[in-house]
Amino acid sequence: MNRIVCDASSIITLSSNCLLWLLKRFENIEFVIPPYVKKESVDVPLKGKRHGFDAMRNGNSIGNGLTILESDAALRDNLLNLSNSVFVSKNRSFKIVHRGEIDMIAVAKKHQINTLLVDEKNTRLLIEDRVRLKNLMERRTHRKIEINKEVEERLAKELDGLFVLRSSELVAEAVKRNIIDWPYSKRQLLRNALYALKFKGCAITEGEIVELVNVVAPVKGE
Repeated sequence: MNRIVCDASSIITLSSNCLLWLLKRFENIEFVIPPYVKKESVDVPLKGKRHGFDAMRNGNSIGNGLTILESDAALRDNLLNLSNSVFVSKNRSFKIVHRGEIDMIAVAKKHQINTLLVDEKNTRLLIEDRVRLKNLMERRTHRKIEINKEVEERLAKELDGLFVLRSSELVAEAVKRNIIDWPYSKRQLLRNALYALKFKGCAITEGEIVELVNVVAPVKGE
């Protein structure tokens, strides 16, 4: 059975759109989370009033579409140190990720899983395109940021072979397979679903939404 490791951002996006039930509808795929993702999406928000019910909904999916896999503390701490040392501004390291995102990567490496479900942009770009992430952070912070080449080389070896999906690709596949089979055209259904995900935290652009809709449900005659 194939496995996909989820981070808190993807779980929260799906939960906010009442779509966590999708995770148990993909045959031959097991969706897993590390302990720190459970902490971020269930344990901590469960203590508050604003997101307490959301946390219960997330927690209800554990064992019902989601499985917890143990991490490796030493591996996690090493990845966290590398990730938060790769970017430097004014001779100081620039922190970009937290334990939850890194615990996801540590679980993937420990259990030899190569696919991640990540909606948070920084983590995805850390894996896919660190130069683009550097440029993005410079625009956000209006600060000059450098990449520590030595650290970047070590980090690249650790992240090599990892493939990132977003909840948008997962939902698009669900529409394509008729797992989401509501009485609307596929184009309308997918378009509205993708915008809902975007407004709840999935880092997807409007151009990417158009492209994904055209791939999954092309206009007849094209």
